[in-house]
Amino acid sequence: MWSNGPLVHQQYDLVLYCPLRNSKIATATTLADLFVRQLKRYKNVPEWFEERDGEGLLIMFDGWDELSEQLRQSSLAASIICKEKLDQCSVIVTSRSYASSSLLKMDTLSRHVQVIGFSEEEISTVIIQTLQKDTKLAQELIDENTELKTLNGRDTNRISQLLKAVTTHN
Repeated sequence: MWSNGPLVHQQYDLVLYCPLRNSKIATATTLADLFVRQLKRYKNVPEWFEERDGEGLLIMFDGWDELSEQLRQSSLAASIICKEKLDQCSVIVTSRSYASSSLLKMDTLSRHVQVIGFSEEEISTVIIQTLQKDTKLAQELIDENTELKTLNGRDTNRISQLLKAVTTHN
């Protein structure tokens, strides 16, 4: 889970849940588009928050990893997360770790990372994707792992295989 800065306000006028796997939300161009059910009695709510630059609004963007690379760079969600729009609102973004690197590149954000419930396979995928970009680091980890195995007598064969696969894959 990613938190865009400290969640200063402990109370919000509105918490807006936005599942990014919903194509209507992913391709939204206005705050009103983020409201899936556009009821007449709430038609002024988006305008009210826009006039206040999002003050009192907490938006939860769920599934950053569901967005295409293009939408991660140029969507309404990206604009809100980067504080280009609604700069007074608080934002929480959830994502699988493999897509979180695009969030790390947003240097205007303060972040809190919490990794929950990853399987060995998911962790392996993240390690491979990360280390494919840095073969020197991969080799250092292989060497360190080999030393640990020798010193501790532990079977770290799975890690060794994984790291070797990364370096030979490049």
